Amino acid sequence: MAITTPHRRRSALSRSLVAVAVWLAVLSGSLVLMPADVAGSPSGAEAPWRWPLAPVPRVEQPFERPATAYGRGHRGIDLSAEEGQPVLAVADGVVTHSGMVAGRGTVTVRHSGGVASTYEPLDDRIAEGTEVGAGVTLGRIGSGSHCEEPCLHLGARLGEEYLDPLLLLTRVRIVLLPLLPGTARTP
Repeated sequence: MAITTPHRRRSALSRSLVAVAVWLAVLSGSLVLMPADVAGSPSGAEAPWRWPLAPVPRVEQPFERPATAYGRGHRGIDLSAEEGQPVLAVADGVVTHSGMVAGRGTVTVRHSGGVASTYEPLDDRIAEGTEVGAGVTLGRIGSGSHCEEPCLHLGARLGEEYLDPLLLLTRVRIVLLPLLPGTARTP
């Protein structure tokens, strides 16, 4: 009968934590984000949303979840754009807001499942209450952006929870790799 000492228990716990950390690093390194318009996905799965600008824009600033409900963060993504460029609905839905917020033109569209997409700054906005299909023009990129150059701020919410819109615009392909070389099992 082996007697376990606190040192041996900590050592075993440390090895377990290292193994979990390595596994998570390998798994996270094996996730591949692909733009939704890339053809030839092995799974054939489409992203839930389409890009709100054509051609597919560059992401200027990514989503940054705030630590608290009112904390600092970036509750959406900023996409490169040209002033006056048409902004398209990311999915079918109903316009639940079209107006000014903090001096900027904004539009909110409620989609199936309760997810809402938000767009700013928009000029020539579509009317509140309008049913829209994916790809319908909601407005045009206006001035007053919080970016240095014109951009579209695209947000996503489910209830009061902010979501990363990029995850709705891309397909995620998971590739599982062996944890360590030589650990693959054969039947």
